[in-house]
Amino acid sequence: MAVAAYLDWYMWHPMSAIVTTLGLIVLLIAGGLTALVRSPRIRPIGLILLAVAIGGFVGQAVGPSRPVTHRTDTGSTRLVLTGPVASDAAGDATCGLVDDGSQILVDPGEFGLARASEDADFHYVSVAIGDMWDFGDPLARPDHISVTIRVIKAIVPEDGKPGETIHTTDRASTVTLGPTTLGGGSLTFANMVVEDPFAPFPNAPRSDFAGTISWTCGPIVNAPAA
Repeated sequence: MAVAAYLDWYMWHPMSAIVTTLGLIVLLIAGGLTALVRSPRIRPIGLILLAVAIGGFVGQAVGPSRPVTHRTDTGSTRLVLTGPVASDAAGDATCGLVDDGSQILVDPGEFGLARASEDADFHYVSVAIGDMWDFGDPLARPDHISVTIRVIKAIVPEDGKPGETIHTTDRASTVTLGPTTLGGGSLTFANMVVEDPFAPFPNAPRSDFAGTISWTCGPIVNAPAA
């Protein structure tokens, strides 16, 4: 029961939580079929599987739940880089928020930040604050803050391969969170790591990106009834 309750809490997203439920269903079926065997050696195994499966379903039902996440569609993001070159750009963003503001997810709009020219690279900025977003993140930090800047080349190189790099925070990165509310917030960052989607991660170099990210979140569009 305890293990299932924890997994249901940790793997909070419905697409992830279904994994635990499917596993319990398999145990329930296997336990039921095994328990029908009259062998004194095999039948106890089936009863144990049934007990685990039933206990797991009970744990899912009575265990703690994550707070409801609300969505906003009219947010904005601003990226002010101080390195390697100074730049200032802004763009649209969507936000996922919980009522007490302890869990915030800021995702970029469709076209990323504003570009200075048609030849300028596309920048897509994402910010995650809170332990809910640590699930499945191998670079999760103890302060539960994650910053990702996807850079997509506007000009396709001669070899035809898509040019994309991902600058993201890890435990060695420097991140300082400023005042943050449901309406918005800001943070400073430096010493990120560069992930190449087409190369192994262990050899990833450090990023020279440094600067400030600020964001706003518009009104909640799916707020619960009073």
